[in-house]
Amino acid sequence: MTEIWIYVEGGGNKDSRARLRESFSRFLSEPRLAAHQRSIQWRVVMCGSREEAYRMFEDRLLRFPSALVFLLVDAERPV
Repeated sequence: MTEIWIYVEGGGNKDSRARLRESFSRFLSEPRLAAHQRSIQWRVVMCGSREEAYRMFEDRLLRFPSALVFLLVDAERPV
């Protein structure tokens, strides 16, 4: 594994997406640091809508099968 991608539902405009991405990066700082120490690429991607998050997640899974890919969405209903 050389990449970790985390796709997150939420973050309306460009500024709120940047703040939310920074917040997730701080919240996940320990695993992010461990990944960097092992030369593993780490990305948190704010996707906006639930459907967009799922589409981007699914695309990453199909195109990069060796990557570790996560999808974080609200628990209001199944994806």
